Amino acid sequence: MNIAAEDSRQNDNDRNNGKKKTQPEDARHKVMDARSEFDLPNFTPIYLNAASRTPIMKKTCEVGERAIARQMKTPWSIAEERDEIIVREAFASMINCKDSQQIAYTPSCSYAISLAAKNIYIEMVNKLKKTPPEVAIRRKILILEDQMSSNVYPWQNFCQQKEAPLLKFELRIVKEELGDCDKKTILSLTDNVLNILKNDDTISIVAIPNVHWCSGEIIDLIAVSEICQQQNIYLVIDGTQSLGCLPFDVETIKPDFLCASVHKHLFAPYGMCLLYVDKKWCDKKSCISLEYHEHKRMGASGNVCLPFRLCSRDDNNGDNNITMPYEEQYQSGAMRFCSGGRVNPIIIPMLAHSLNTIVYSWGVENISWLIKTFMTDKIKSECDKLGLYTVKNYNHILGVRQVGNPKFPEQISKWLKEKKNIIVSARFKYLRVAPHVYNTQRELHIFIHALREFMKLQLLSDEDGS
Repeated sequence: MNIAAEDSRQNDNDRNNGKKKTQPEDARHKVMDARSEFDLPNFTPIYLNAASRTPIMKKTCEVGERAIARQMKTPWSIAEERDEIIVREAFASMINCKDSQQIAYTPSCSYAISLAAKNIYIEMVNKLKKTPPEVAIRRKILILEDQMSSNVYPWQNFCQQKEAPLLKFELRIVKEELGDCDKKTILSLTDNVLNILKNDDTISIVAIPNVHWCSGEIIDLIAVSEICQQQNIYLVIDGTQSLGCLPFDVETIKPDFLCASVHKHLFAPYGMCLLYVDKKWCDKKSCISLEYHEHKRMGASGNVCLPFRLCSRDDNNGDNNITMPYEEQYQSGAMRFCSGGRVNPIIIPMLAHSLNTIVYSWGVENISWLIKTFMTDKIKSECDKLGLYTVKNYNHILGVRQVGNPKFPEQISKWLKEKKNIIVSARFKYLRVAPHVYNTQRELHIFIHALREFMKLQLLSDEDGS
């Protein structure tokens, strides 16, 4: 066991935020021994960069090797729909979604957010046509300062659309209040988001993460969602840096769209992003995909080829004069939002294994508890002693700043890699430290000792310079 033992028993009400128990009693013991699931060196390098990408578990890798071998030896049997179903069900369970058909497959986070933006734009244009000219139209999209670009570029494009001249949008950026000013109280990102939503009645879309990818600050999505529901504001969440490490409940938060790339905290290879779509979007016939293909059409399954048959159907005006050779209707749920082609036959069984491990063996709550209790809490405590700034509301990612030294992230990340063989990231204003369940207490001790050493060397250098 790589983490100091602690009583692992927890009552049912503590698990899943009061929902029924989904994890076995020994789940904490399993997650505390997670290092054994990975083929990582016992000494160096020390990898504390899970927010960039995570290693793949040994058994997950074996699943991928079997999938590759299957295509090599029996190419007629590459697709197994049961793996696809396993992934949807496990991901739905992770976010407390009652219907796994609300989960779609996309190739990337930017693809998923682009889907959301396109469909929201279409709906808003349609609403505009029915809105009296004297009614004020909400035209602002709320994002965070230094937000990950995958959840910004689609909204930048949104603001440049010219289909409806009267529907001109702009971005409203929530600024981060830094901890190097004279204010007695530093407002959190959540405080600033809520203040804007309460005082700016022009916000129509909130497109934010659950956890800021640089600082690690957690956004209180429950509080944000309450206002969004009251004011009919669209809520689009990039959960890439939180799903798998923080509990998430779509029944409570009620996002319109929620997505997560799988190569970070879901322990899978690059190349896929899972997308949750609220039922109100699944049921709208006006919703569209980003591309046009036969994947997930009615009747399309496995090796089935849809027939080319000329048939008439009613258009929107009720006229029987539209001839369409291929089936246009999609399967139920969020299937219309899936990208084209088969679901990757290598990634999908690997993702099925990693999600099953996270959801049914370890438990997201236990992962969250382990990382914060034994890792990020210890790092924050040391940062406080060294006079380094960190956000108050954090969990599995900890951004570290040095007040008055904007070069600190680049300086220390380079030094850690070159001198100590410790891998972390510099992200804008922060040194981003992101340990995970595969890290050991010994590795945390080495990192903390290196942090002290760097600060001491920096102090000596400043004294010599003076």
